[in-house]
Amino acid sequence: MDILECPSHASAGELNSWRETGTHFYSRYKARRTSYLFSTGAFTDYNRNWSYYHDAGTTNIGVFGNNSNCKIAAITDGTSHTLAIGEKAGGGSTTRSSHYGPWGLIGLHTGVHGRIYSGSGGWLSQPPTGPNHFNNHPSWRIWEKDWCVNCIWRNDPQKRSYAWVFSSQHPGGAQFVMADGAVRFIPNTINYLNLVTLAFIRDQQPTEIPSKH
Repeated sequence: MDILECPSHASAGELNSWRETGTHFYSRYKARRTSYLFSTGAFTDYNRNWSYYHDAGTTNIGVFGNNSNCKIAAITDGTSHTLAIGEKAGGGSTTRSSHYGPWGLIGLHTGVHGRIYSGSGGWLSQPPTGPNHFNNHPSWRIWEKDWCVNCIWRNDPQKRSYAWVFSSQHPGGAQFVMADGAVRFIPNTINYLNLVTLAFIRDQQPTEIPSKH
């Protein structure tokens, strides 16, 4: 489906099969590589279903997730301030494993989840108290380096990204669809705190995307 493939993504649409006896995360047959991930906040397909976190009142949830039941009313930061879908350039030499997605319309591990990591502890369960609350966390620079748009995973010598990281083959950033349907370009240089708050639907910090110059 052309709508699931970015023209700038060299591996988009490639046919891929890999099968192993028994059940395996990445077992697939005639899967097509796509170009987009759904924004799931800090969570991945390893985590429990979305409704659990919704009911628990955590702040680090995205629009989508396992068994997501998110409605527009739940996006209290505002739909224009919240990520819904973003680019992922997988395949070829762009990700640390050829098994990583995106794999559209097929239920594979790392197939459609797009993660913006934010650690654990108070940030996950309490609204942030301001920039210093986040910037002073001891792991702040690690998160920023590994999980920002188009980042290289842990100084990988081949400059590859990790499975759930949003990335593209556009220079300088990637395209995202906001929850209101608008398409916005987010630069690699975006402040990581801003990227985190864009990914979360109700962290009480509605964030604007920097204008592209």
